[in-house]
Amino acid sequence: MVSSLKFINSPSIVESKLNIMKKIFTLFVFALMTTFVMAQTFVSTAVENRNVVIEEFTGIHCVYCPDGHKLANEYAEANPGDVLLINIHTGGYANPNAGEPDFRTAWGDAIAGQSDLAGYPAGTVNRHLFAGMQQANGTAMSRGDWDDAGDIVLAETSYVNADATAEIDIATGTMTIVVEVYFTDNSASASNFVNVAILQNNVEGPQTGGANFYPEMMLPNGNYMHHHMLRDLVTGQWGEEITTVASGDFWTATYTYAIPTDINGVPVNMGNLEVGVFVTETTQEIESGKLVHPTFVNFPTQNDARVFGLKAPADICDPTIEPIVKIQNLGGTDLTSLDIEYSVNGETPMTMAWTGTLTPFQEAEVLLPAVTFTMMATNTLTVTTTSTNGVADEDATNNDATTDIMAAPGSWSKVYFELAQDRYGSEIEWAFVDANGTVLESGGPYTDLSANGIAVVEELDIWLPALGCYEFKITDAYGDGIDAGYGAGYYTITDSEGTVVASGGQYTAEDVKPFEVTDMTVNSIVSEVFEGGFVIAPNPTSNVANVALTVETAQTVNFSIYNNQGQIVKVIVENVVAGTTQTEINVADLATGIYMMSVRTEAGVATERLIIQ
Repeated sequence: MVSSLKFINSPSIVESKLNIMKKIFTLFVFALMTTFVMAQTFVSTAVENRNVVIEEFTGIHCVYCPDGHKLANEYAEANPGDVLLINIHTGGYANPNAGEPDFRTAWGDAIAGQSDLAGYPAGTVNRHLFAGMQQANGTAMSRGDWDDAGDIVLAETSYVNADATAEIDIATGTMTIVVEVYFTDNSASASNFVNVAILQNNVEGPQTGGANFYPEMMLPNGNYMHHHMLRDLVTGQWGEEITTVASGDFWTATYTYAIPTDINGVPVNMGNLEVGVFVTETTQEIESGKLVHPTFVNFPTQNDARVFGLKAPADICDPTIEPIVKIQNLGGTDLTSLDIEYSVNGETPMTMAWTGTLTPFQEAEVLLPAVTFTMMATNTLTVTTTSTNGVADEDATNNDATTDIMAAPGSWSKVYFELAQDRYGSEIEWAFVDANGTVLESGGPYTDLSANGIAVVEELDIWLPALGCYEFKITDAYGDGIDAGYGAGYYTITDSEGTVVASGGQYTAEDVKPFEVTDMTVNSIVSEVFEGGFVIAPNPTSNVANVALTVETAQTVNFSIYNNQGQIVKVIVENVVAGTTQTEINVADLATGIYMMSVRTEAGVATERLIIQ
């Protein structure tokens, strides 16, 4: 029997987007007895064990959801071909803030609603209620139980096998999905339902907790790479009904799915789509399922390499970088060679001859050899392909990519650091690090506040011992920075001229700010850390440096002299009385040059330039 042609509109969360979600499919249904089984083409007719279908309820603001993603992915990798993962963005944690992508679907709330979930991340395994594992009274379970429940399913015999093929026509933007279902035994119910889900991998977006619980999915820009994301249900909310469900029955259907350019404003990338097909009893029990990877036909071009996703430091001190470029094969033949030309600020370009194998739509990151350039305030990196598979690229519109690299701000050797924590000070740690990775100053974690708010926890003068590059790093263990609604926390780094070197507070798990010490002199604003400041006389000198300073109480004072590489060349420790004192320091053994003298008292540390002639 052949059904009539059906046109189905897929609903959307936003009513105005209904037209984007249209699906047109032609449904051919064959109810065949055992004698006609040979008509089926690819579904297995042998008795098989059940496959696992994990529907994970997740959201971009759920801090522990990345741990759920990781556990589910690890379980699927440990059972290749036997696990179908469907990540459903639903609930309060999935609600996007202003400017954030909306990963929700028209289908997620109903699927989550029947699970009786009580916390996130939650998931169902074949929509079955596993006694003792459920969060509440339904099928939803916490992430620690998914593998145990999955093992139970994998050990059971299935009465039905489901399989599918999917083919994407690049020229028309349509996907043809052929589903085949074969019953190796009588169904447990009078009818079953076939569900066809459109999933997407490599969807870039925010994710709280990603850096801590699944750092492998974090991108250099701080975003997270989402996988197995439910985008659409071709067969509607609960699937297509099958009423021929006895042992030996065979059912097939062909769906033609018009791939939209976006869903809820989130682009649909044809090369990252996959199809999940599964069979249910009513809307609840999933008997078995299968993950299908589409094949591609009718490419407009055969030799087409796309260049995108340049990775380079946002701020630099050293004008030598090793860029990373992402390439993608958009042609119909395998990409095996690519000439990549790149330069900074239009200077003499460098060329790399890449070789490898990328099948259609496959992507790769290519590390380019180091390039050195003349530093400017803004430096533009340009990457271009000049040859694809030894011939001219057939689509020149996607052969170029550029990104700007800023020169790190300059600073005096003395900086003032101020940090105000938000409510959760126990999540905050920071450090000043030199070019060798040595931690010069660090702090945190701090004590949590009793309510949302801010509190200044650090006001420090920090001396950086030599010219060159430094980094300030601040982390947040929760992954939402220190200015995310739990108090407007902030940090500022100001040099002795009053110039702001770095500032922030709105970040995810980590904020890194490079800067460069370009002048070892320190002006009087910073020198007068303690009462009266200190003075070196004579300066310049060749034999003796007399250091005068004023302190409030008798104490031990440390005098340190550093060369222009930041190395300590002389240390004097003196016990001084209260008031103004003078300490004589012999410098005759020091070579001619410019040095820095640091004086540390109970009131703080100050630095002045010392010239030996």
